[in-house]
This record gives sequence, C-alpha cells and structure tokens, in this order.
Amino acid sequence: MLVQRKPVGAVSAAIVCALIVVAVFAPLLAPRDPYAFNLDERGLPVRMQPPSSSFLLGTDPLGRDVLSRIVYGARVSLIVGFASVMIGTLLGTALGLVSGYWEGRLDQVIQRGVDTAMAIPGIVLALAVISVLGQSLTNIVLVIGLVIAPGASRVVRGTVLAVKQQTFIDAAHASGASAGRIVLRHVLPNVFAPILVIGTVWLGNAIVIEAALSFLGLGTPPPTPTWGGMLSGEGRRNLETAPYLAVFPGLAISIVVLAFNMLGDALRDLLDPRLRNR
Repeated sequence: MLVQRKPVGAVSAAIVCALIVVAVFAPLLAPRDPYAFNLDERGLPVRMQPPSSSFLLGTDPLGRDVLSRIVYGARVSLIVGFASVMIGTLLGTALGLVSGYWEGRLDQVIQRGVDTAMAIPGIVLALAVISVLGQSLTNIVLVIGLVIAPGASRVVRGTVLAVKQQTFIDAAHASGASAGRIVLRHVLPNVFAPILVIGTVWLGNAIVIEAALSFLGLGTPPPTPTWGGMLSGEGRRNLETAPYLAVFPGLAISIVVLAFNMLGDALRDLLDPRLRNR
C-alpha cells in the first residue's frame, strides 16, 4: 500500500538500503583491494585502463581499481552521514526543546546564537573549523554536526511552540507534572516526526559537504578512498583524458544524495497529517 502511494520513496529507500549493504559488506563486494596497485604480466602497474571486463570501472593513475574504491568510499559517506546527522539533530533537538518550551530571555539568547550560526554558509563554517582542527574523519563529523544543529534547532523550536498550545499539555500542568517530565514524556514524542524528516534530508546534505571538503583537499586524508577525494584528485586532473575517473564517483554522490532527499520528502508526506491525505 505504501509502495503504491509513494513509489519514489520506496525506490529511494531501496537505494539507501543498498548503500548500507554495500558499506557494511564492502570487503566481500569489492572485487579488489582498493589500496593495491594492480600489476600486469610484466609486473608494471595497470594505470589509466578504461572500463573493461578485468576492471569494470577502470583503474586510476596508480593502478588502483576504481570500482573497489567507490565501494569502500560508501563506508566513509555512510559514517559521515549518520554520525554527523546524529550529532547535529541531538544538539539541535536539545536547543530547540529548551528554547521553545521555556521561551523568555533564554529563548532570545539561544535564537540569537542560532541566527548567527545560520548566517554563515555551512561550507564556509566547515572550511574554517577544519583548517583550525585539521583533517580527520572525526573532525569532519563534528563540523558537519555543527552545521546541521542550527537548522534542526529552529524546526524543533517551532514544533514545540505549537505542541505547547495543546490541551494535553495543560492537563499535564494541572496534574502537577514537572517541566522536565512534560518535555520528555509529552513534548518530545510529538516532535519526533519532524526530527526524523530533518535527519533523513540532512543525510544527503552531509554527504555533499563531506564530498565538497574532500574536493577542496580538506576532507578525509588519503589514501582513504572517498567519493569527493576521487573527484578532486585523479578525477579532476584527468578529466579530459579519462573522464570515467570523475563520472563514476560523481554518479555515486548524485544518486545517493537524491535518494536521501526523496526519502525525506516521502517520510514528511507520510508523517505530516496535513499532507497525508493529499
């Protein structure tokens, strides 16, 4: 039934599940070692070989298998996406709950900080922090989480302000429940759906930011295979002579990001009662 109502969302969910399977079982699915320099019969590296039966997506200038590197690059994208979104949504949810429920001067202080953070383009903020902290997977996850948090906070705050007007919140106050209990037991469950949609949409954005940082040389340091790193390195240097080095990583990024965005839209339509019956 849901597949018939949201076929695009179902296809997107299948692509996301396939990405998870590829990332988890990369050692079994990758045809070759992504770090190894493949040699021919004479013992020379098989450099810049176009797609063939031996190397389905070709080899890079060092003789490494492009398909294997794309498969292992899915691991980096998945780790960065899920970890950074988890950090960003948790931080944004906490700020949004505090700001929306208690309001007053505390709300003003938090919102001015959120406004300041949102005024800075995400990629600029990421570049500034990475240039200070240095290149590592952990720093990239933290930076992207900080980029996600302000927007998540704003959405959660708006939802909390709407939930506070409901009669069951007044009933909880009348029963003598503490503010913390009301927030955790009554407010938080009602903002779960927007949080889920935010997280799903931002998974694609997190992958794009990681790829952009790698493209600019500030992402996960080599030789770890990443889709953005493959684009910025051998892909950009050999775009005219070997376009496949840039086309295949670019397709992987485009398909996965589009799948996450379409999945987020489908979840929004299913979870939002105002859109459910349209």
